[in-house]
Amino acid sequence: MKKLVLFAAFAALVLSCTKKAEIDNMSNVRTVHFTASSVETKTVFGTPDGSTYPVLWSENDKQVGVSLNFGEVKEANVSVSADRKTATFSQDVAETGYYQFVVVNPLVAFKSVNSTENRIMVEIPSGQTCTATTPDERAQVMVGVSDYSLDFPEKVSLTLKHVPEYLHMVFTNVNLNGAKVQSVNISSDVNIAGRFYRKVSDGSFVEGPSMLKSISISPETLDNVWCAIAPVDLSGTNLTVSIVTDKGSLTKVLAIPSGKEFRSGKIFKMTVDMSGVSLTAPVVYNLVTSADELHWGDRIIVVAAEYDFALSTAQNSNNRSGTGVTKGDGTITDPSPAVEVIKLEDGVIPGTWSFVASGGENDGYLYAAAGYDNAGNYLRTQQDLDELGSWNISFGDFTDNDKAAPDAQRAIVKAIVPNRPLMRYNVESNLFSCYGETTSMFPIKLYRLSGAADDSPRFNVTMPSGGKTISSSANSLSVYVFGNVAWTASATGGATLDKTAGTGYDKLTLTIPENTSTEAKTITVTLSTSASVSTASYSFSITQNVKNTQAIPVGTLLFGETWVGGTAGQTPSAYLASEKGTTKVYGSADIEYTQKSSDTYIKTDGLVYVPSKYSGSLALPENMNNLLLAFGGWWKIAGIPCTGVKKATLTFNANYKAIPTAITSDTEGVTVGSLQQDDDGVLSQWGKNYYAKTYEITFDASFSGDSFSITFVNGHSKNNVRIADVELTVTEIQ
Repeated sequence: MKKLVLFAAFAALVLSCTKKAEIDNMSNVRTVHFTASSVETKTVFGTPDGSTYPVLWSENDKQVGVSLNFGEVKEANVSVSADRKTATFSQDVAETGYYQFVVVNPLVAFKSVNSTENRIMVEIPSGQTCTATTPDERAQVMVGVSDYSLDFPEKVSLTLKHVPEYLHMVFTNVNLNGAKVQSVNISSDVNIAGRFYRKVSDGSFVEGPSMLKSISISPETLDNVWCAIAPVDLSGTNLTVSIVTDKGSLTKVLAIPSGKEFRSGKIFKMTVDMSGVSLTAPVVYNLVTSADELHWGDRIIVVAAEYDFALSTAQNSNNRSGTGVTKGDGTITDPSPAVEVIKLEDGVIPGTWSFVASGGENDGYLYAAAGYDNAGNYLRTQQDLDELGSWNISFGDFTDNDKAAPDAQRAIVKAIVPNRPLMRYNVESNLFSCYGETTSMFPIKLYRLSGAADDSPRFNVTMPSGGKTISSSANSLSVYVFGNVAWTASATGGATLDKTAGTGYDKLTLTIPENTSTEAKTITVTLSTSASVSTASYSFSITQNVKNTQAIPVGTLLFGETWVGGTAGQTPSAYLASEKGTTKVYGSADIEYTQKSSDTYIKTDGLVYVPSKYSGSLALPENMNNLLLAFGGWWKIAGIPCTGVKKATLTFNANYKAIPTAITSDTEGVTVGSLQQDDDGVLSQWGKNYYAKTYEITFDASFSGDSFSITFVNGHSKNNVRIADVELTVTEIQ
């Protein structure tokens, strides 16, 4: 297996403003030569000598990563000595005025760095492969910190120290009865793998956001089984050890001695006597090759198609970690407790599935969290089911980026959302997440727990607008029916359904005519079944408002602002962006803003596409000004009239394509939707790009006010945002 290696670096340091200015002016690049040696250097265990296992550089070590003062991680080529006790490498770095290097190895172990709290996040993998003499190199997580220096260090000596303790198990009296060993699983009462924070200052550990209580090991022999365990206190706890075979498992519970605290860099040898332990019946998951093999209530696991990793119970902030599995001939037997076993249930749309996760602390429905705002590659859990957690499942090759030869057994798991809908495997970071449809991430496969399908009677009904209030206009709503039983449907209040009876899954259309009366109308939809199910009848009540004759007409410009003329850098007074401000308001609206600091406030300024010669005290060209929104700052428009308005469209131009600005409203009953449009435009006069943004603002029918507010918030930690040509227009009335 190709080994991936990465180093991360960080240092804790406080500089005065004067020193910072001096450093910013330094840009000379020089070469630093590194030497790493000593018995704790790196990473393969040498030949045993009594209880001592010298640690040597591996022949797989070809590159390392070097980072200076919390800066960019860079790779450097490694030269290993003949006796493998010493390694040297070089790195070009810019002079900064202070120098400290921190090294973390290997790549898959490095997750993040936090300079504020002087710590890094490392991962002890829950899936490991060992030889008869050494733990998995990927699990031998090591950290080295150089001395702090104000002088440029042409030569740096490093001592890398181990993060985990290494468990060395020797199995005796194992009766396999001809079964073939697939893995050795260990599980504990405490977290022994996953993501942990390590402080640079004292080497202490704090549990991170994604932890696991089990490890799956692929051993070379049962005579010597090695694994890396996080440095945690296991004193007085139990360790469950299972030898997984193609015919079942042999399991024994071991008591960890009192006072046994696992410590970084130590070795704990343990003899596991399996006398009297017999094979138990195997739990087998079979490879799914067709959507016809999937049923409501099935238990499945998600596995990388070309790698021995499955989606785990460990929920990171934005994705799920991978954990090791051993694949047989189309089967996976007795996966470790770290593997997430998903229950298949109905999605919110007939024909789709929901993935119910219940194996970890983040239980709920797996969903494609960036499906509407396109913010990132996210796979998270939520408690309520919606389109984000409703998945289509098919099989075959989805794109040309599947990274391997065609394979009809690959699962295409796709959420019912416009952005980043595909569930895929990221081999670089050993995680599962959701990606765009042209992703180069790796495909997945599904394995189903052996057994008959659950054909018990079930019945469920959903209607997204159920219990809501709607406008007086004619409406058409969808009603979704789930289950496998016969049902009947009815509607009151003058509404009609296109179907009044059926069996199993279906989609009904509820048609509601315009309310021309002077009073609000109530429509009730009821679906029932005579089958023996826990909930046999569902009812939804909808209130249809009367027509608002005072509503502001469609097409009305509620608010518009284009900053023209004026002087760059001028601070607005109230809402006036310049002495030639041309704010257009339907009615009266107030504008307020916040200062972030003395030099980064909201002010009139040139967009990035305005040539630099127009900066400073020079007047900006007509129609070329904009509002500079400082990082961490906000700009609020209050008192915008909206009588009878149901929907409005907000448009503006900005100098960011992936704009860090959040558009919000603090008015109850008003919702600002996700970014709908992000067009790349060209200002022909200057030949520069700008980005036109479009958001939809929705007023709940129960909203009875006559005005509302919206706020532009720049959530970026470093960059200002420039905004121009703001328009807010009525598109639909109640």
